Amino acid sequence: NSLRTKAFTEIDVKSLKGDYEQKWLGGRIGFGFAAYQAVTGNDFEVFSATILSDTLDVNRSRFFKYREQVSALYINYNREYKKLSFQAGLRGERTAAKSDLAARTNTAYAKLDTTYLNLFPNISLTWKLADNSTLGLSYSRRIGRPGYEDLNPFETPLDELTVSQGNTFVKPQFSSLFQLNYNYKQFITSVGYTHTKDFFTQVLDTIGAKKSIQTTRNIASQNVLSINSSAQLTITKWWNMFYNVNLSFVNYKGNISNTSLNSSATNFSFYQENNFVKGPWTFQVSGFYNGPSLTGVVQNKALWTVDAGIQKKILGGDGTVKLSFGDVFSSLKARGLVQYGGVYVRGNFRWESQVIKLSFSYRFGRNSVKSARERATAADAQNSRLRN
Repeated sequence: NSLRTKAFTEIDVKSLKGDYEQKWLGGRIGFGFAAYQAVTGNDFEVFSATILSDTLDVNRSRFFKYREQVSALYINYNREYKKLSFQAGLRGERTAAKSDLAARTNTAYAKLDTTYLNLFPNISLTWKLADNSTLGLSYSRRIGRPGYEDLNPFETPLDELTVSQGNTFVKPQFSSLFQLNYNYKQFITSVGYTHTKDFFTQVLDTIGAKKSIQTTRNIASQNVLSINSSAQLTITKWWNMFYNVNLSFVNYKGNISNTSLNSSATNFSFYQENNFVKGPWTFQVSGFYNGPSLTGVVQNKALWTVDAGIQKKILGGDGTVKLSFGDVFSSLKARGLVQYGGVYVRGNFRWESQVIKLSFSYRFGRNSVKSARERATAADAQNSRLRN
C-alpha cells in the first residue's frame, strides 16, 4: 500500500535476411544469411506513496539497457533418390550481448559483455515404404534464448512477501533432438528424445527469512523421451475429427541455491477437435487435457477445458456468421506446487477464459487470385521473445 512503481520499456529490433537456392548434383542446394540487432531500454521508477504525494526512491529506481547482435550463415542440401529423401544443413551463429544497469545513485553493478559462436547441424532421412506409408529419422541442434523481460533485472513487487526479478546473466539453452517418425495415411506417430543443456525456467528463492523472489535461472539439464500420435479423420460425411496425444517422460538434473535437483515425472496431454457439418451449418466442439506435469521445480496440477461454437455460411457462401463459447465449464484453472530447499509455495491462477464471441466475416473479390507466398523473416524468432 505504500509503494508505487512506473515502468517504461522500448524494444527496437532490426533484421535482415537473404536466401539463394539452385539445382545441384541431382538435388537442390541453398545458402543464406540472417542478421539482427535488438536493443532494449528500460526505465523503472519506484515511489514511496502516501495519501498526499509520491516521492521517488532514488536507491531503488533503475535504468537498464540491453543490446544483442546475432549474425548467421547457413548451407542446406536436399535430394530425392528413388524411395529415399535426404536433407542436411549447417548453420553457424555468432552472438554478441552487452548490458548496462544504472541507478540514480553512484552504485556500481556487474555488467554483461559476452560473445560466443555456435554451430547447429541438422539432418533427416525419409524412406517411402509404400504408397501410404513413410518412415523418417532426423537429428537437429537448436538454441533457445530467454525473453527480453526475463533478462531485465528490475525488482517488481508482486505482493507484500514476493518480488519478481529478471536475470541478465541467464544463458541460452541448447537442445539436441532425435526423432523417429512413421506416417500411415493420415496417421502420424513419432518417438523423440531431447537433451537440453542449461535449461532455464522461473524459480522461487528466498531473500533473508521473510521474503521470496521469483526469477529466471539456468537450473539443470533436461532429458525428455516422448511419443506422439495425431490424425485427421473423416468419421462420416458430416463428421470429421482431429486428435493429438502425447506421452512423455521428463527428468531434470542440476543444482538450485546449493540444493541438488534430480526430479522426474511422466506427462500426458490430449487434444481433440470435432466438426459436424450439415449444409451451411457447422458445429464445433474441441478441448484438451493436460495431466499432472513437472516444469523444472514446479509441480503442475491437471488442466483441462472444452470450447464450442456454431457457424453458418450466408450470402452465397461468401459470408460467415460464427458464435463461439470458450471454456464452457469454466475449468481453465492453473494450479502448481513448488517445494524444494526450504521453499514451499502453492499457487492457484485463474483468468477470464470463459468468453462468448459473435463474429461476421465476408470474402469479396476474385476467388481465383493466387495467395501470397508465406515467407519467414529474420525477426520471427525475436518477436517470439516479446511478451504482451
